Amino acid sequence: MVCSYCQTRNIPTAAVCAHCGVILRLTNNDARVPKNKVSRSAVLRAVFIGVAALIGAAGGIFLVAEDFHKVQRLYAGVIGAVTGGMLLYLVTGARVLYLTNKYRSRLRSLQGRMRHALSRAEEKYEKELEDKAGTYDPRLHLAIAHLLQDEIEKSVQEFQQAQKLGASKPVFFNNAGVAMARRGNLNQSVELFQKAAVLNGHQAHPHVNLAHAYLHAVADEEKLLIDHALDEIKQSVSVDGEKPVHLNSKGLIQVRAKRNDEAIATFKSAIELAASSNMSGDEIKLSQADSNNNIGLALFNEGDVRGAVLQFQTAVRIDPGHGRALSNLGVMQLLQGDHTEALITMRNAARLDPRSAPVRNNLGYALCRTRTVNDGLREFREAVLLDPGFFEPYYNLGKVYLDEKVLEVAERNLTRAYQINPNSWELMAAIGVMRMDQEQWPQAIQLLEKADKLAPEQPLILTNLATCIALDGDYIRAQDILQKAVEYDELNSAVHNQLGWVYLLQENVSMCGNEMSAAIHLNPNIALYHNNYGLCLIGRGDYDNALSSFRKSLSLDPEYGKVHYHIGYVYALQGKLDQAIKEWENTQRLEAGFIDCLVNLGVAYYQSNKFDMAVTEFKRVIAARQHLMEDFSNLGLALAKQGVAIRKGARNREDPKWKESVEKHKLAVDMFDRALTLEPKNVMLHSNRGLACYFANRAEDAVMEWGMVSKLDPGYARRREKTMQSEFDESAIKFAQLEILHRADRVAPATADFVYQLSPGYDTEEWSVIIDDDDLINVPDWSQRSRHFERRLKALRIE
Repeated sequence: MVCSYCQTRNIPTAAVCAHCGVILRLTNNDARVPKNKVSRSAVLRAVFIGVAALIGAAGGIFLVAEDFHKVQRLYAGVIGAVTGGMLLYLVTGARVLYLTNKYRSRLRSLQGRMRHALSRAEEKYEKELEDKAGTYDPRLHLAIAHLLQDEIEKSVQEFQQAQKLGASKPVFFNNAGVAMARRGNLNQSVELFQKAAVLNGHQAHPHVNLAHAYLHAVADEEKLLIDHALDEIKQSVSVDGEKPVHLNSKGLIQVRAKRNDEAIATFKSAIELAASSNMSGDEIKLSQADSNNNIGLALFNEGDVRGAVLQFQTAVRIDPGHGRALSNLGVMQLLQGDHTEALITMRNAARLDPRSAPVRNNLGYALCRTRTVNDGLREFREAVLLDPGFFEPYYNLGKVYLDEKVLEVAERNLTRAYQINPNSWELMAAIGVMRMDQEQWPQAIQLLEKADKLAPEQPLILTNLATCIALDGDYIRAQDILQKAVEYDELNSAVHNQLGWVYLLQENVSMCGNEMSAAIHLNPNIALYHNNYGLCLIGRGDYDNALSSFRKSLSLDPEYGKVHYHIGYVYALQGKLDQAIKEWENTQRLEAGFIDCLVNLGVAYYQSNKFDMAVTEFKRVIAARQHLMEDFSNLGLALAKQGVAIRKGARNREDPKWKESVEKHKLAVDMFDRALTLEPKNVMLHSNRGLACYFANRAEDAVMEWGMVSKLDPGYARRREKTMQSEFDESAIKFAQLEILHRADRVAPATADFVYQLSPGYDTEEWSVIIDDDDLINVPDWSQRSRHFERRLKALRIE
């Protein structure tokens, strides 16, 4: 199978592309993604072309008009309006051109400086390695050069070599910690930063990094982490003075501690501090945009979505290249239900900042919410590559694969997500669902119970937990949990259906029907609910209303094929065999191998005197199973009746039809023999075998069988004495009973929603590298500024 995304050829049975990871066979159809809005410049061009056409038309009217002066004034007004608009367009275009050249020039200059500084440093350190092979300094500096070029694995290797050679200074521990953090090994990075902070007394870098690491860490002692992070920020301020970045870091820690009012005040102080600092104009704007974005995070945590939206919009207005604020704004739009606008916003954010893991994850979140699953999956994979220590995209990847039943790939991603954050209820619920799919009920129950402790009163968790407990055999506990779920969310139709299913497990058809009726009342458009309610009505004996429910189910979902069997069963109970046969023939096509349907279709054919067709169905049953006496008896009777029907057309004993009839009865005797091996003392079988032997010209065997009947059950023999030697006992020809429990459907276990992450500003997300080489000391600042100019250039194209 060829992947439509990357054109990689995969094996025919592959579920996931081996190269790009997309799901090759999605169970749900992807929706079309709305196209982005047309750019402002394109709209203006279209408007001017249209107005030019109007001017031409007005000119024509001017030439032929009788009232020359009125048309002349109209024409002059149109020309004036168009001229003003064109001047505005030209001024706007000139501004964009000026800014483009300005940012492009600064970007080239910064990139040139970085390339020159890094290449010169690498040459110097490579030469030092040749001259000083046994010392760690060249390796340490080479590792820093790799780190500044985003060559993380190379830098980690060089740091490891430097450590073997004896590197133990603060610069080593801090920078090795940065490399490990960017690699995704947050716990190891914390240990390295702590060593650097203990040894270091004159630089803020280790303290800033520790605060950053604590802010991203996950632990049971949340308060302890927050206290540690605040202590490190205080240390940073004492060493390096108060800066906007320190205030923003402090505010984000307060947001995590849910001290949102304090956080907002801190962010506002950062805005004021930036305005009074000696930073350049662009740096002030970037710092203030970061702070406004962070205020949006605090307001969102307080539940003030509108205020958060205004702050994110302010951040984008101050710095149009602020991809993170734009991504946050897209999340707000998505949460407010504006999927189309949100997707456009998030795509623009990803264009501005394609190397931001949260931005790419949020775009994936939006794509999956708009049912473009494979596109979303690709964004999650990009986010993982950009930040291997980022929880959300791993969880989202695991959810996508789990929802599509690609369990092996789902487990890998969910396991990695668990290593990063074991305290996410969404993750616990997802792994619990995966264990349910693997029928590992005790493990699933433990995971779902942990999810319930992390997020009490979640109907989704309770429904999954109760379903799993019921499948494990504890119906009463499952019922209690679902009744609690109903209390928490009375309008959740899925919970009512699941409670009805648990009542059905306890054979309480009446209570099951009540819950199914409630589910239908809340959501009448789910085929599964109507099927289950129809089954309950059969249990109550209300066949006409049961038929109505099944037909409603099919009208909602024509692919819900199992309903045909249920309709056929009701028709059979009502004696409408032709209609029952028609429905069961549909079932046979849609549920191939469903043995009860084969049995019932055979019985219906038998009762309709279609013995050839009955024989065919009963043979299919025998091919599928050989442990039930009734199956062999049914086939024996069908063959015998087939023989009787053939014999009626024979003229004499030499007629071929007579001989064919004898052969059919011999086959019937064989089937009765096999039935008797399962139930040797069944008088009905002995009676029917005797008659089949008689028709097969084995009179002595027939007499022996009838004698056996008299010995085994004299009462049965007396009742049958007049018909035993002329008619078969057809009392065993019965429809297979409808197993209501097995034909009812529970709601499939569901995972929680995809997860997003609102992103803080850019200034607090940078890991701080200690550089003691004059050639490289300015590279981090140049890199940060160049990324800013790149985003601003892209913003000009989007505007």
